[in-house]
Amino acid sequence: MLIWKTSSLNINIASVRYRCLLPLHYLELHGYQSCIYADNNEIQCQGKSDIVIFVKSFSPHDLCLAKQLHQASVPVILDICDNIFIEDYIFQDINVTPQQIFKEMSKLASAIVTTGEPLKNVIEAEVGTSTPVFIIPDGNETLEDVKRSFDFIKWERWVKLGIYNPKLFLQIIINNVKYRIASYAKKTYNYLRKRFSSNYFKIYFWRKKIAKLNGQFRRMVKKILRIETSNQELNYPENNLLLNNLSPVPSYCEILQESNQLISKSEQQSEASLALTKNVALTEEIPKIIWFGNHGANYGNFGMLNILDIADHLIKISQEIKFKLLVVSNNYEKYCQHILPLPFPTEYVKWDPLNIYKYISQSNLTIIPNSKTPFSICKSANRAVLSLSLGVPVIATKTPALDIFNECIICDEWERGLKAYLTDQQLVNTHVETAKSIIKSNYSGEAIANQWANVLNQVSGNVV
Repeated sequence: MLIWKTSSLNINIASVRYRCLLPLHYLELHGYQSCIYADNNEIQCQGKSDIVIFVKSFSPHDLCLAKQLHQASVPVILDICDNIFIEDYIFQDINVTPQQIFKEMSKLASAIVTTGEPLKNVIEAEVGTSTPVFIIPDGNETLEDVKRSFDFIKWERWVKLGIYNPKLFLQIIINNVKYRIASYAKKTYNYLRKRFSSNYFKIYFWRKKIAKLNGQFRRMVKKILRIETSNQELNYPENNLLLNNLSPVPSYCEILQESNQLISKSEQQSEASLALTKNVALTEEIPKIIWFGNHGANYGNFGMLNILDIADHLIKISQEIKFKLLVVSNNYEKYCQHILPLPFPTEYVKWDPLNIYKYISQSNLTIIPNSKTPFSICKSANRAVLSLSLGVPVIATKTPALDIFNECIICDEWERGLKAYLTDQQLVNTHVETAKSIIKSNYSGEAIANQWANVLNQVSGNVV
């Protein structure tokens, strides 16, 4: 049994999907059984054939779990996808750093798995080479994989956990119910305390009083209006009736003239509507360049602001080729402050794990600038893999993770790349087809499962 331990089950977190749920599913197709734990729940292994995989989960609680598992001779694997060894990468709520916890856990681990060569080198420099470090890249996550992950988190994981350890499953359910009851009781108490405080009561009383008076006033006005309307409907002056009867009947020529005028006006409106539709169509045909990803953090110099590193190139090309820059991220304020002022059309869309596939597919080009800081240089190629798998070419800062795509993406030459991909569809098709072949061999779910199976076999021989 493979037991995956994560710090969270939030699907929006990339490491949960790429490093846990994606390999979990494809390993199950190979016959491996899995269950998943999160937060501070205890892990009770059923036998020595189990393997516990900590996926970017390095808290004091995880260290205690690792010690217990090590004493029980249960193999432990640490999966890490970010360079947590940079100076500003710290936990907010505790004094101990994740670097310290990871180093202690590495002494208890049978293996460490990471995303690429740069991060492997950092890990070996920090913790030594006594624990073997394996490279398994982020896989190509399809839309079907994301939908399956939602289903797994929603209900399937509970079924697997219940089958694996019914006693612990029941205990987790009880703990969750207790937590929810305590949380609800706390919220209710705070609400009632605020509700019956003197100031709040006065405000509440006067709001209710004003609302009641306002309702009475509105009903009175409506009643008066109804009376006036009914009086007007019952008043039929004879003079008006006589004048109406004596009004001249329009001639056939006048009717025909008015009809022609209406037809002419209708044709003009149709032409205007058609012109507007053409303008909209022309607007939609403007090439769309997409940048997507996490907006960034207080560490690492990565995220949305990397767009500014290539802003001069984008501005220069925008003077020759019209395009729109689509930013798909999770910080609208940062977009408004830094990206919106750029002198070419831009648009912001909130990132979503399902809709991102539509946004990429409807774009002409993906840009992936990278600051090459110690944190950013260790980033995986998952954004390039996702874009290329959807048929969208990529221009990026050259990093070690992208070396495998040297023949099918353009690196560092931003102006040449922008011009080429926005004007040469044959080049786009050639590069995309080459990339899809590389992705199938190295990043597909099947390829990732094979790499994981190799690591698992080296750790314990055979854990099926």
